Amino acid sequence: MLLLIGSCICKTAVRRIVPCDLFSLGGMINGSQGNSFEVYNPITDKWKFLSPPVIPRSRHTMVSTETHIYVIGGEGHGFEPEISMERYDPAVDLWSFVLPMNCGKVGACAVELKGKIYVMGGNNGYTTLRQCEIYDVETHQWTLTKGNPILFFRRPAQPLRHRKFQNAPTLPIASKWPL
Repeated sequence: MLLLIGSCICKTAVRRIVPCDLFSLGGMINGSQGNSFEVYNPITDKWKFLSPPVIPRSRHTMVSTETHIYVIGGEGHGFEPEISMERYDPAVDLWSFVLPMNCGKVGACAVELKGKIYVMGGNNGYTTLRQCEIYDVETHQWTLTKGNPILFFRRPAQPLRHRKFQNAPTLPIASKWPL
């Protein structure tokens, strides 16, 4: 029996593949960081293994754009939360590193909106983060902001249609933050 804890599942919006595919990556497998990357097609009811990312991870977050899937942060090789972000290209089944975040995060939430990836909340290993890092997919640059529209605790949220989230307790922050 295979026990998989803390893996991340992402419903894709990648146009190069079937838009209803679900991707699962990493987690804790038998006491160590997992590195398997799989795709499930609900139409065929089949799972398929894909090329794994370079860094095994758990407690990370994933998000998809129209052309790629990004895996962000989490627990990796070391004791500190990962600052790295890897990008998967389904056209060639290949992973590559992109510019890392400013601060390592575990248990963060990510959502893509209008060509930007918003990585919110999480924990840096010492405290719950009240910040949001924004990655611009076109310019490949990060922007660090203070204050979140929503702060996430303990487990990442699953984005549903831009600004609605499920499966996460939330705490509104006083500062307003337009998206």
